[in-house]
Amino acid sequence: MRAATRHQQFGLFPLLNGGPPWALGIAATFLAAALVRPSLLAPLNRVWFKFGLLLQRVVNPLVMVLIYFAVVTPTGLVMRTLGKDPLRLKHDPDARSYWIHRDPPGPERESMQNQF
Repeated sequence: MRAATRHQQFGLFPLLNGGPPWALGIAATFLAAALVRPSLLAPLNRVWFKFGLLLQRVVNPLVMVLIYFAVVTPTGLVMRTLGKDPLRLKHDPDARSYWIHRDPPGPERESMQNQF
């Protein structure tokens, strides 16, 4: 018999590979408790939920920082070096207005009355 790899120790793999069915025994116990008396699993559910909230508080800021510094910042730096200003944020002291005139002007105002 070949040695089971780490990911083959759960689920049906112990039965298929002739290994000890301890994982299925634990799963059967939880299934029986869930079917017979679900209130027994309520404390475990609360602990698991609080663990999820803790993970959220740690992982979300880390993921957002990684995305910001790996995607947004390099994109902004590349656009700045290429001279792009898609939001037209540069100050123009000679401009009378920063309004962007459309050519063609767009749809008639009356067509926007009943949008929904």
